[in-house]
Amino acid sequence: MERSMGALSTMDDDITDDLLAVLRVGRRLSLLDVDGHITVRHPDGLSVLVTPAPDAATTARVARSDVLQVGLDGEILRGDPGVAPMGLAVDLAILRARPDVRAIAAGQPWTAMAFGVVERDILPLTHTWAEYAHEGAAWMDARGYLTGVGADDAARDIGDRGYVHVSGIALLTLGTEALDVVRRLDALEYLARMTAMATSLAPSPTVVTPEQAAGIPPQRPVERAPSRDYRRYYRSLDPGRTREAGDRWQAPTDTGSVRRDLALACRILAAAGDLVAFFEHVSHRIPGQDDRFAMSPATDFARMSPDDIGIIATDGECEPISGPLPPAPFRWYHRDVLRARPDVQAIVHTHELAGRAFLLAGVDAPPIHKLAAAAPAGMPPMFPESSLIFSTAHRERMVELLGDGPWVHAFAHGTDFVARDLPTATMRAVCWDRHLRFTALARSLGRPRPLDAEALSLLGGRMASPTAWWLDAEDMLDSRLEGES
Repeated sequence: MERSMGALSTMDDDITDDLLAVLRVGRRLSLLDVDGHITVRHPDGLSVLVTPAPDAATTARVARSDVLQVGLDGEILRGDPGVAPMGLAVDLAILRARPDVRAIAAGQPWTAMAFGVVERDILPLTHTWAEYAHEGAAWMDARGYLTGVGADDAARDIGDRGYVHVSGIALLTLGTEALDVVRRLDALEYLARMTAMATSLAPSPTVVTPEQAAGIPPQRPVERAPSRDYRRYYRSLDPGRTREAGDRWQAPTDTGSVRRDLALACRILAAAGDLVAFFEHVSHRIPGQDDRFAMSPATDFARMSPDDIGIIATDGECEPISGPLPPAPFRWYHRDVLRARPDVQAIVHTHELAGRAFLLAGVDAPPIHKLAAAAPAGMPPMFPESSLIFSTAHRERMVELLGDGPWVHAFAHGTDFVARDLPTATMRAVCWDRHLRFTALARSLGRPRPLDAEALSLLGGRMASPTAWWLDAEDMLDSRLEGES
């Protein structure tokens, strides 16, 4: 049930602005992904402010009006109930059970989450952050977190611990304010990385004892315990709200719009990690022009601009119509896919490191991370020969293997992701690669615990859309985009 409370007060404006600034800092530090959120107690003591699910607005674009005010009983007091983030029922249950907790972050720090899926403890290995590890971890079932069923029982089980692993979904940190819970995410990620390295060198490294950790705050000459030095530092990391892509690159025509989006896709792929090695390509139909399509050239994906994107004829040898750089021979295969699949608007071809490694090793990647729900299931069909896919016979076989599916792989070469829009094709590639790299990390730490079919089904209806992932990835791009035309 929703009950409107009218406009925000000046005090609420200040609290909300602070909450949004902290959310942006968490994203900049890769501590919260596009599905992450932060919940803070309202000064009225009866409600909370919570950042929305990502389809309402991506983290760098969230406005005051997007933030929800929710009663501790779950009643929506201000905002759209449809944008409540996953796990909110658990946040509220914890806050009801723990008067000392004033804020909760549902983050996705990379290494710390890997410790969660193998159920390993993060060790207290640094002097100032050891306290967070000593507070101890609680563990929560993914289905309960996603549905909210049994939330009050789960909150009681958490007890006085400082963080909660929701395997493959999130790491919850409990603290005193928005900045505090983001700092805790940062600390646990650092400690997890250090634990992974230290235990690879020696099974039982020396740790900071609780007594040693407790002796740190009194050493501070002015502030004493608890220190608030972190506030100034973390606030300095706020990148501020971002501008829309259209403000960076004007695209007055359909061709210009396609070129702009292809350039953004190239930069997103380059920023994602190991998807781009050499000679990758992204292609897209041009609306209303069946005799041509747009395709990225073989140049630096991280600096791709709309002016670099070529327009190519679909007939014959696919000769270039416009563009400063020569098109690659791979254009023939992309043309063939577009002809065979009228439903496909975009093709993303990657030379991913993780995908090739898993496929050549013959190792499966069960769904241990929520990213598995955003990528195609399982492994792609694979063309068994080592080929550049230039010959007619090999192109025909690749198209046949693709069929009506979302992807196909060429042995030891790379993967083609196809979709009816570019954000979906791009984010399928990014999410699959990230899931595989997360799986490799988790396997190095222990035995990962897969998400069950029910949790995956629930995730499919709760996770951010490809468009939200795309916009968030765009917001995370290098600031060099600013001011380009």
